[in-house]
Amino acid sequence: MIILILALVVSLVANGILSWYIIQILKKLWTFSDGLKHLLKYMTSYSQHIESVYQMDTFYGDDTLRALLRHSKEAVKFVKQFGEGFMWSDEKEIYQQEAEGEDDDDDDRVNVGGQDFGEEEEE
Repeated sequence: MIILILALVVSLVANGILSWYIIQILKKLWTFSDGLKHLLKYMTSYSQHIESVYQMDTFYGDDTLRALLRHSKEAVKFVKQFGEGFMWSDEKEIYQQEAEGEDDDDDDRVNVGGQDFGEEEEE
């Protein structure tokens, strides 16, 4: 009988400690997910800003700006793909809807300063 009571007490203490630990991990994950959401919004805004500058008559067709625009879009894609594993399911749906609305004109590559920017074509 004493062994069962001792086992119960040990089990309750262990469950309490594990519950506290899980709550701490979830808080950190929530903070990381929130920060990632803000980073993605910032990167998307930056990409849109570059695109608006590129669309100006003065800069339209400039290879350096085109490469910068493609590079920023690639960075946004990378952050989205990286963050999908850390976002809650409702956030994933929001970002998938936003991604469907984006135009995907990364068909060709641009070389600036010896670096290629843009997606590689699949054969």
